[in-house]
Amino acid sequence: MPIKNVTNKGLSFPKIGRIKKGEMQPTANGQSTKPVDLDYFKVEFEPGCEDAAAKFAAAYPDEKPTSINIRLPFNDIELMWDAYLEAYTAARLIARSDGKPEDGGMVLYRCDTKTGEAIVFNGINAETGKQEPHPKDNIAGYDYKGKPIEYAPIGRLKVIIPELEEAAYMLMTTGSWHDIVNISQQLAGLKELNNGIIKGVPLQLIRSDQEVMAPINGKKTRVTKSLISIKADPDWVAARMAEDKMQAFPQLIVSQLLEDGVIGDDDPYREELPKLTPPSEWGQDAEDSDTQVSTGSEVQNAVETPETAPGGESTRDPHDPETLKVGLQVQIKKYDSLLEQDPGKYQVSIEQDGKIIASVIDKYIGGLQSDSLPRYAVFTYLLGEGKGSTKTWTYQELGAVKNIWLKVTQFGETLGSVEEEELRQLWNFVQTSQGQSGMFD
Repeated sequence: MPIKNVTNKGLSFPKIGRIKKGEMQPTANGQSTKPVDLDYFKVEFEPGCEDAAAKFAAAYPDEKPTSINIRLPFNDIELMWDAYLEAYTAARLIARSDGKPEDGGMVLYRCDTKTGEAIVFNGINAETGKQEPHPKDNIAGYDYKGKPIEYAPIGRLKVIIPELEEAAYMLMTTGSWHDIVNISQQLAGLKELNNGIIKGVPLQLIRSDQEVMAPINGKKTRVTKSLISIKADPDWVAARMAEDKMQAFPQLIVSQLLEDGVIGDDDPYREELPKLTPPSEWGQDAEDSDTQVSTGSEVQNAVETPETAPGGESTRDPHDPETLKVGLQVQIKKYDSLLEQDPGKYQVSIEQDGKIIASVIDKYIGGLQSDSLPRYAVFTYLLGEGKGSTKTWTYQELGAVKNIWLKVTQFGETLGSVEEEELRQLWNFVQTSQGQSGMFD
């Protein structure tokens, strides 16, 4: 029989070291130290792991690596990656929360800074018997000098380095909001790309300079930071994309299309089919050609704006559901840049615009079902689990769907022909994947 809460703790491996993105350095007066962000990884091994350290040095002779090969040993991302808001005094954890107050965050653990006695444990306040919301002032407690101790983000990633040839993990930690967002989204995206499997995928942990908005002297300013990202090995990605292509266009279909009576390469009346615009080029002017020369500002504006004709109608061809999904993710990631360039055009009202999007979609698919479930199914496919309701969307997601894809401004507005066709294909695809017949079939 198992010992409850001892032998059933789950899966793990021993830790043999840490991957750091910063270090403590002396202050100007030399009387204390402060954390300093590096632009490379600092790798440290536990005592007794000299063999692993030697293997790492042989595989990465540069003492300041900016890229490390990694593998994730489990398919459950939560077993290897987590992020919390935490507060420390010296090296002791005094509080942990699962989010900011505006996001509905709750305190999971908090102790008395003097006695160490737990006040909140497993998300329940021992005194009130209720959950404790994350404090609006972000203060978890006070140190022995009466100085407030604030919550700060901390992300932890457990990875296996294949060159070490050991079933043991290295722990990478980061206190950057941008790193936490990057890692969370990239792990989820890679798992989705590989049909729900991320265990064993050849990955790379990298440092790269990225421009982000950061508060400086109370004002948001664009600065360059060395951030952490996770990307798949390029050779693996190429092989995976080739496999997807084969699955999408099996040889059987090709042979059937070229049977007698079907247009083939030698047909004198065969016309070249129009090419679909790839997601990376959404928003480029349809009138551009290879022979035209544009200035830098013209090219930038073309990429950053939706592809529409003077009358408001889209000039591109309709995209299939998967291409539409990928394209929306591209637009979501660069929406802050669009908003910064043209606030009037891309401004979002979270509550109002969410209702506008819902009314437009329901006009085409919800009304036939007399409920909002079709809309929820479509949005879950496009944006992921938990995104069925527009109330759960970020302003970037609202803006990308409303202003770039649908291009609507009014309740129940009629869609353009391209967007209507994309929604038709999308709804049929979602129904078919759920084992239903297409509503428009």
